[in-house]
Amino acid sequence: MDDTGLLRLRAALHGEMRRRGLALNVGQVAEKLAIDFFNKTPGCPNLGEAAVGTTNVDALSRRGDRYSIKGVLDARKTGTVYPDAGAPERQLFEYLLIVQLTQDWTLHSIYEFDWPTFVRCRSWDKRMNAWYLGLAARTLAQATKYTPSESQPGVATKLRHTTSSRLGIEGAGDHARAISTAHPGGNAHKIQE
Repeated sequence: MDDTGLLRLRAALHGEMRRRGLALNVGQVAEKLAIDFFNKTPGCPNLGEAAVGTTNVDALSRRGDRYSIKGVLDARKTGTVYPDAGAPERQLFEYLLIVQLTQDWTLHSIYEFDWPTFVRCRSWDKRMNAWYLGLAARTLAQATKYTPSESQPGVATKLRHTTSSRLGIEGAGDHARAISTAHPGGNAHKIQE
């Protein structure tokens, strides 16, 4: 296919995706994948989309917890989180999810940061006047990591928790890890690795 044909194909795909209401960018795809993953995984809260235009909040749990979702493909940092102009240190959400996509835009992993961990790890972007998280291994090690099952890519059957603090294990350098394995309709259980 020549360049002109490829551009026409891309335009046709874009038009068809809009007609069907499908996600068109990494952020939209990440939000959908994260919500679907949490809703299919026993032990994770059920999430629903937040109202369009809600600042820093993309999903809500049934308990009312607010989730900010940031999709990443080739980036070294997340998108920005804008502080409250009147109260810069006000809590904006309960959890931030970094959704790491593969090159074909499928789910690779989800990193969950609670608010205190986000505050501890965040960096300030002077140009944007907003916070972000860098994607260095040291930062990601502070989060809870969720990964889909390799045996059933469309179904969330495995969770991997790599955060040490949830298990009472000190030190990010420790190699102790808990694996929580869940099967659709079953109960999750944790083991030490």
